[in-house]
Amino acid sequence: MKQLAPLSATPPPSTPVVGALVSATGPGKEAMHPLLPIMRNGLDPHEELGRLRHEHPVVAFPMLGLGKAWLVTRHEDVRAVLGDAGTFGNELSLARDVTMPHTAGQWRPGGLGFHDSPVHTRRRRLLAPAFRTRVIRDMARRLEDIVATQLERMAQAGPPADLVRALAEPVASAVMSELIGVPDADRRATGSGRFDLSGELGTSIAAADRSLEDVVELVARQRAGRRAGLLGRLISEHGDQLDDRELAGLIDGLLTGGLGTTASMIATGCLVLLRDDRLVTSLRREDAPIDRLLDELLRYVCVAQLAFPRFARRDVILRGQRIRAGDAVFCSLPTANRDPALGTDMDEVDPHRRTTAHLAFGFGVHRCLGAPLARLEMRVVFPALLRRFPGIRLAVPAERIEFKRFSVIHGVESLPVTW
Repeated sequence: MKQLAPLSATPPPSTPVVGALVSATGPGKEAMHPLLPIMRNGLDPHEELGRLRHEHPVVAFPMLGLGKAWLVTRHEDVRAVLGDAGTFGNELSLARDVTMPHTAGQWRPGGLGFHDSPVHTRRRRLLAPAFRTRVIRDMARRLEDIVATQLERMAQAGPPADLVRALAEPVASAVMSELIGVPDADRRATGSGRFDLSGELGTSIAAADRSLEDVVELVARQRAGRRAGLLGRLISEHGDQLDDRELAGLIDGLLTGGLGTTASMIATGCLVLLRDDRLVTSLRREDAPIDRLLDELLRYVCVAQLAFPRFARRDVILRGQRIRAGDAVFCSLPTANRDPALGTDMDEVDPHRRTTAHLAFGFGVHRCLGAPLARLEMRVVFPALLRRFPGIRLAVPAERIEFKRFSVIHGVESLPVTW
């Protein structure tokens, strides 16, 4: 079977990003911008990702100091990679030919994303009780109160307002603070530059380390004093088996995964809704069938740009490409979610679309543990906002909304609204 030639090295810094993402360098060879997988045109994946999905669904590309990495863009293939933990693992030790900046050399990730069984299984079981159906259902009333409080603050301040800072971030922060028992979750979760890959990888990792150290201090304080939330439960029930750093890694992972993504999804989902009068009208009804629309918004927006990288445990052939043991595999979730194989007009929001097997929360053993909580937050926020402010609308033309650039978590920088 004919193999696709490996792509050449990263384009020089002077290469313009837009318009030169993929340029011919010889027969069968192309140069790809290393940040293409996290580039968007507004709400849409970059058009070059759509071309790759059609022509080269599994393609070699340069990224983040990895000697050999692959980008997977078709829905079927992404599910195959994420669903096969026996072939594709998450442990960084599986990677080969890795060139890390000196600032990243001693990085030791906590949480779940960069670990396989048995570590991943053990840690996930520790966290799972906080996200059981009964627990999430019991949180609904408290979440309604949190949202109502933020909406009242918006009303008192008067228009205009930025829905990112007036609603999305405060709601996500309050929910995570209460669930985990960590005050000021928004300040502790992301750190400056944690999701921004426009600079060196070491900058992002250093931001992650700063956030982790902050949580380590919180763990120590709860061990010695009053215990609250999930963190307090973990200390009380498993504190003898978990040291402060492992506990901090678990909590930091939840904050990272549950705050930035949810806040971005709330704000960006609001943008989609406010651009479409049909959706606004339907959600204002008390009996609005919201679940199908939520799935469609999650599929369409998909703020998580990439799944955690996987590393091949052994040589494997995928779509005719030989992926060797130790190669990194990156799965583009937004591009897979727009795959025409899932249905018609996948680049449009269809509130009547039958629920698709979207990948907004990932897939397989690493599927987002907090998915039910994130869905609950959206189910409460969207109708409450539209009912509280019947005349709410964008305060600037939609084309002037500024989006994040080169961020693993996509979203709007701000969302000005008035009423």
